[in-house]
Amino acid sequence: MANNLVRSPESYVSLFHSGEAGNLPKPYAQEVILFRTFIAGTSYVEGVEELAEHLYPGDDLNLKRDPDNWVDELAVQVHTKDDVKLGFIPRIDNAVPAALMDAGKDLFARIADMDSREWGVLITIDVILRD
Repeated sequence: MANNLVRSPESYVSLFHSGEAGNLPKPYAQEVILFRTFIAGTSYVEGVEELAEHLYPGDDLNLKRDPDNWVDELAVQVHTKDDVKLGFIPRIDNAVPAALMDAGKDLFARIADMDSREWGVLITIDVILRD
């Protein structure tokens, strides 16, 4: 039995180098939980209570840098998979994820817990680096 390497078409390799592969899983990728925090500003999201009825612990959320934010240049927005903005990573916690995202790292959040409050919904999240 020969141990020959099979050459992949160069088009497959070029997809990964060009970034056109999108969010395809990468071999040997791992998730590193950086820290646990909550989503700030959910009380400003119109209809957050109804939206929260469709969110569950274990759901992944998108993180988006907001460097043009007039309040905080290190702002990181938290969005649902359907791109509905839920709020922000709190200012006290956003320096590290902002720096990692600015360096091109793949970060996302995962809902750890949810609790209804009189002022809105408290959504606890884990901030995760996919490496």
